[in-house]
Amino acid sequence: MAVKHALGGWRRVARQGVFFQYDDAYCEEFHSLSPFQLAFDTRLQGAPRQPHHGLHDLFADSLPDGWGLMLMDRLFRQHGISPHDVTPMDRLAFVGEHGMGALSYRPASELFGYAESAPWSSLGELGEQARRLFEGQTDTVLTALAQAGRSGGARPKVQVYLSPNVTDLASTHPREGLEPWLVKFTSSALALGHGAPLPATI
Repeated sequence: MAVKHALGGWRRVARQGVFFQYDDAYCEEFHSLSPFQLAFDTRLQGAPRQPHHGLHDLFADSLPDGWGLMLMDRLFRQHGISPHDVTPMDRLAFVGEHGMGALSYRPASELFGYAESAPWSSLGELGEQARRLFEGQTDTVLTALAQAGRSGGARPKVQVYLSPNVTDLASTHPREGLEPWLVKFTSSALALGHGAPLPATI
């Protein structure tokens, strides 16, 4: 298991945006992760408001885009939160410890069930709901779909963990003995052109 180190912390200042500060111990032991965007010292460093949701590029890369961002915003709305009121740090808390890259964020949001034990979901159910969302037939997002749909890209997909022997159920969180899979879904609204991947078959 990889050892985790505290990289730093954030502070949000009204009307001024988000500021990041490297941790002292990290600066003493490791190297800069963003040499062109962040000075490698412990000063507070403001993030540009555009083009990355008010975050430095390094941390904005942890956020989903396209499909994953749509799921995130829909889930915020389901909990009575307008996406316009969501701060950049709210979005990082949504990612928590389940982002695609090496960075994780604490405290993770408990609003979406990340603190719960890893759920099992039917791939068929995830695929059907993803299709209905993509085609505009529903506005309701299953928590499991939001947890699994954090990958980049505009088309519906999920990152799940499957057993080599059981392929109809998937975990949205890593479990011992499971293999990571990226499963792409299709719909009647998507033309499978030359450059488009075929629907995943398991």
